[in-house]
Amino acid sequence: MRIDADALEPGQVVRASFDERVVSGSNELMLDAPVTGRLEITRTPLSLHLRGTVGTIATVVCSRCLMEIGRPLTAAFEEELELDTLDVTEVVRQHLLLAAPMAPLCRPDCQGICPECGANRNEADCGHASRPSDPRWAPLAQLKIDDRQP
Repeated sequence: MRIDADALEPGQVVRASFDERVVSGSNELMLDAPVTGRLEITRTPLSLHLRGTVGTIATVVCSRCLMEIGRPLTAAFEEELELDTLDVTEVVRQHLLLAAPMAPLCRPDCQGICPECGANRNEADCGHASRPSDPRWAPLAQLKIDDRQP
C-alpha cells in the first residue's frame, strides 16, 4: 500500500483498513497469514503522520528447542514521516519485526535440546544428565540479595 503525500491536503485525515500479505525478510520470522489492521494517515504541512495497529499469525523458532511455533503477532505504531510517497507495507513490516519476541519459547517450561546428542528434551528423555554447574560459581549460589530500597 502506497500513499502519495501530494494527493492529500494539509490537515486531511485518511482512515483505512490494511489487509495485505507481507514478507518479513527474516529467516527467524515467517508471516503466515495476511497482515490486517487499521491505519490513520494525517497530512501535516511538512510530513505524514501515520498511526496504526496491525496483526497476523507468525511462525517463529523456539530459542531453546528450535521447533517452529505459530504465534499471534501484533504491532501498534505511530510515526512522523517526511516523504513524497509513503510505503505503508514497509512501515508495517518493520514494526512487526520489532514486535517479534527476541527469544521466543514454545512454552515457558521448554527443556530445550540436549547438548550431548541434540535430542529435543520436550519429546523424550535421551538419558543424558544435565551438566553440573561449574563449582567455581557455587559461592554465588549462596549469595542473598536484598531488593528493598532504603
